[in-house]
Amino acid sequence: MDKYIEIGEKRVKMACNGLLPRLYRYHFGRDLIVDMRKLAKAYTKTGTAEDGTPIYEIDENADFTPAEQLTWLMLKSGGEEVGDTIDDWLAEVSVSELYALEGAAFQLWKESETTTARPKKKGGRLPAR
Repeated sequence: MDKYIEIGEKRVKMACNGLLPRLYRYHFGRDLIVDMRKLAKAYTKTGTAEDGTPIYEIDENADFTPAEQLTWLMLKSGGEEVGDTIDDWLAEVSVSELYALEGAAFQLWKESETTTARPKKKGGRLPAR
């Protein structure tokens, strides 16, 4: 799944596909799914804004390194120039751009998790091996 994001005057492409967890493990030596679950636990929904947007409280001890890494990989997978290492890229991006890109990365991750498959029957079980 690819998505174009407008950041100020720039238009960048992010990609999220089945290769992403493998690339994440290759580049960072960690499991992307585990890191994303930990990051999701750092957010607690505290209410809803007037426009219907959820309001979240963020755990002050949360580690956002996986968010930076995921964003960098999605941009790199989309063909964007992000340097050879994440440190190269972080040195060039502003904090406001980073937050906007991380938000877009989370949205793309969430969209890629949805399935279009429908079960053939309700309550069906997987076949035994």
